[in-house]
Amino acid sequence: MAGKRRADDRSWMNLEVQGSEFQDTRLRRRFATLLEKLWDGMGQASAERVKATDGRVLILQDTTAFSYQRERSELIGYTGKTSLRTG
Repeated sequence: MAGKRRADDRSWMNLEVQGSEFQDTRLRRRFATLLEKLWDGMGQASAERVKATDGRVLILQDTTAFSYQRERSELIGYTGKTSLRTG
């Protein structure tokens, strides 16, 4: 399944790069490389955050709307931004 997901990611990135306008091919290649590095980095960072917790993890995208209003709000757990930077 991971192989198919990675292929889907590549297809998405290729479409983004092809749909972008640049003055020359060199800039298009640089953009593609940068996009790939960013995408790979986000996946690695998310995997490290998930490994660092014993509980459940809810991963929301930047376009997700989520309400934290609950009867027992203490059960929601930690909310906010975090950064797991080590040595």
